[in-house]
Amino acid sequence: MNTKRYQYLNILGLMFFLASYLFVSDLVVTNSISNDNIIEPTRINSTEDWTFTWGGPLDEFALDVEFDQNGSIYLIGYTYSYGKGSTDLALVKLSPDGNKDWNITWGGSDHDRGSDLIFGSNGDIYVAGWTTIGGSDDFALIKIFPNGTTSWNVTWGGSGIDYGKAIGLSIDDFFYISGWTRSFGAGSYDFALVKFSLNGTLIWNVTWGGSVQDGSNDLALGPDGAIYLVGYTNSFGAGMYDIALLKYYPNGTLAWNVTWGGVDYDAGYEIIIGNDGYIYVVGETKSFGAGDSDLVFLKFNTDGELLFNVTWGGPSYDSSNGLVMDSHGNIYVIGRTKSYGAGNTDFAILNFNSNGNLIWSETWGSTDEEKATGIGISQDNYLYVCGYTNHSTAGGYDFLLVKYKSISSPSQSIPVFELPYTLLGFFILIYLVHFYIAKPKRLKNNSNTF
Repeated sequence: MNTKRYQYLNILGLMFFLASYLFVSDLVVTNSISNDNIIEPTRINSTEDWTFTWGGPLDEFALDVEFDQNGSIYLIGYTYSYGKGSTDLALVKLSPDGNKDWNITWGGSDHDRGSDLIFGSNGDIYVAGWTTIGGSDDFALIKIFPNGTTSWNVTWGGSGIDYGKAIGLSIDDFFYISGWTRSFGAGSYDFALVKFSLNGTLIWNVTWGGSVQDGSNDLALGPDGAIYLVGYTNSFGAGMYDIALLKYYPNGTLAWNVTWGGVDYDAGYEIIIGNDGYIYVVGETKSFGAGDSDLVFLKFNTDGELLFNVTWGGPSYDSSNGLVMDSHGNIYVIGRTKSYGAGNTDFAILNFNSNGNLIWSETWGSTDEEKATGIGISQDNYLYVCGYTNHSTAGGYDFLLVKYKSISSPSQSIPVFELPYTLLGFFILIYLVHFYIAKPKRLKNNSNTF
């Protein structure tokens, strides 16, 4: 190799190294956290395995999906077609292969709805929702045996409207139900958190809110026993409605509350505590994003400090109703979209890493209307999304469950703070290999000149 050619390769190597460094720097800037990080749809990365629908001549709405220790699948919601009243709580049990084992309804002559469920250590099912008693709506907690037989039920509320929206079971066997109350509190609607013993005895209840409208849509329990609530507030924050996030201690004392939002409507619909210990929230925002309303995904630490927020959507209405984290730290977010897809409203399914970077996104639906309301990952690592559809021969809207192929392959990308160092090390290695391979040839060729 002659000297000029060697010098040329050295210059080329240095240019390649510099370009790589600038590229990495650009990656860091691109992935930096902003207050309005709009993410567009990218690609489909999962495959539908099977679908299940259930309903009658009227309307049925599934709101959540859960799995027992045997792999059976449970859908909770409400029905207009079956039961005793205008609407009844509906619970459907499926085998792991998607065949219906049984379905039950619960309720009286008026309105009754199921919104969330959880399992006890012995397999008993506990459902949260609400029931109409004497013209007012009350929180409802129902215990159901694994064969579908109702064991007992208790209610909580006052003379106004009280909606039970979410349930959690602590490691010391206490139930927490969160929702909205118009019977108690400071304003039109307030956050309500109610604690019950394992046999349904009321322990305490607390409310949070201001002079206008505030409500909790979901809760999550931390490993230290803390209770985190997410919802919306019209009493506090920056705009018309803001996302509200609250932390309570197990004795009912408020630890802190924070809000997030802009000048328009923003609401939080679901919350999880990730296996990394951070708080993840999804909902919708009209203050930020690309369209009428966008899906919003936020991450907080356990002190309530915002770590990132990202939005996803198009020119029309898009929002999120659920999320789940897999064992690799990837977050799957579901909701509804009018901006993309085949029909009026379609399922939206997105996969993020824990830094808020979008891995993939897809829509699922027909030419009619499909809305995703719940998401779960089974013990054998399959992704399930529930909701409802009016693309059915049975009647109006029906329960809908979609099972996807296994998500066992990790899609977690290199964390942003590690990425520059990883790529820098790689390119330095390439350059050093080039230098030490080329140098002996140069010395050998030059030895003829002495």
